[in-house]
Amino acid sequence: MDSLNILSSAMQFLWPVLSIATFVVCTQVQGRHKGKKGVSILVAGSALLMVGSLVNAMIRVMMMNGSLDISPVTWLFSLTGLTSFVGQLLFIMGLYQFGTSREVKVDLYDDLLDS
Repeated sequence: MDSLNILSSAMQFLWPVLSIATFVVCTQVQGRHKGKKGVSILVAGSALLMVGSLVNAMIRVMMMNGSLDISPVTWLFSLTGLTSFVGQLLFIMGLYQFGTSREVKVDLYDDLLDS
């Protein structure tokens, strides 16, 4: 049972780190491909994913410390789950629009030829 608790604690802090890394990469893509189709939706989705995972981790830490009562937890988890779901939809829609736009494919091909 202790190994499950260790794995659960590690995963609890891994998801927010992954969402922060995704947000950083998306903002760098936005800076490089400013004005391209789907980039702002991609960044908005990654921002919502980051907020949802950070709030979810904060709720779990506050529950472990005993500073959060158990009664509002289901509503808070439902709210973070809904936020993450909307963020995932926006991220996938932005990724699809960004990946299928013709000018991005040409830019990426030119970058490969330059290197």
